[in-house]
Formats: sequence, structure tokens, C-alpha cells
Amino acid sequence: MAPIQPSASVAATGLGLRYIGEHCYAMSGAFGSNTGNQTVLDFTTGSGYIVGTFQCNGAIHNVTADAGNTSVYKFAFNNIAVAKIKLETDLESGERGTPSQANFKILIPPFTNVVVHLDNSETDSDELNTITFVGRVYGAE
Repeated sequence: MAPIQPSASVAATGLGLRYIGEHCYAMSGAFGSNTGNQTVLDFTTGSGYIVGTFQCNGAIHNVTADAGNTSVYKFAFNNIAVAKIKLETDLESGERGTPSQANFKILIPPFTNVVVHLDNSETDSDELNTITFVGRVYGAE
């Protein structure tokens, strides 16, 4: 395997937003299910507005693929609630009509603090949730 060049960008997980030219991304990494609010993304955008897509993934057990629970992602822009996404991974037959994964497009204004919290119906550190964001930046100075 070739070493990573000093000038290369390396994909990273965490709470923040990363910019690559006119594009940006955020990847939470894996969060174990917890019945308390967990902050999974927390970043402030720059001078441009962003058009992008969040992908929310419900809890999937690390070992037992059919085990899961209900996950709720709560989105706030500058402390104002803008969206809630509810996912279900315990009943994959769709009995409740709730998906296990959701994508949604959104416009994020310049200089906006974006915070995403996650809450689950049960606590199990082996049932993992993830969220990603990919966007295009317009009008940045």
C-alpha cells in the first residue's frame, strides 16, 4: 500500500463540516443507540450557501443484523428546529410504514450553525446509527 501523500486530503468523521473546493461533506461516524439526545453533527457554515443532502441511517446491530430500534434525528439551524426524521430498524417488514434510512435535500444559509441530535427508543451500544451530509457551496467569498 502506498503511503498517503502530504498534500492529500483524508476523509474524516466527526461533528464538523469539511470543505473541498466548491463541495463540502460531514460524516458523523458511528453512534451507539442511546435514549438521551446525542449530538451527531455540529458545525457552522461559511460565507456561501449550501445545497445538499443529509442521509440518516437507523440503528443496525453490529452482530445481529435483524436487531434494531427507533431512531429520531432532530435538525436545528441557529437553534431553530427545521426538521425531524424518524427511522425504524426493528420492524424491517414495514409494518409501521417507517423507513430504516432517509435522504433529504436542504438549503443551508451562510453563517448558519447546524446541529443534529439523535435519540433512540432504547440504549444499546452495539446498535449503531450514522448520518452523512454532502453539499455544493455557492457564492462563497
